[in-house]
Amino acid sequence: MDRHPVLNGMLYDQGLKKKNAVEAISLIKEGWNVRDALSKCHSSYSSIREFGYEGSGRQCPRKTIKKVKKCIDKINSGGILTRVLKELKLGAWSFYRYKSYF
Repeated sequence: MDRHPVLNGMLYDQGLKKKNAVEAISLIKEGWNVRDALSKCHSSYSSIREFGYEGSGRQCPRKTIKKVKKCIDKINSGGILTRVLKELKLGAWSFYRYKSYF
């Protein structure tokens, strides 16, 4: 296989990728927000995960949880589940996943 980085679709240097990711991880450990550290160090979330950042282990479901809360409120006030889910653009899986939180 050809070792030329551009021909293989690798437009970046692996060493530079690691250096930027490690620098971003150190900023996060100092208390920076993940987004700000990634922007400052020109790195990506997948890169910092590759080089040792643990993360929270789950997606941030805040918007979905807010929608589920609204959905439960509308159902309690007399709404029909399927219509409320369609109105809020919320999937049934998400509703049943997070309804136990309330």
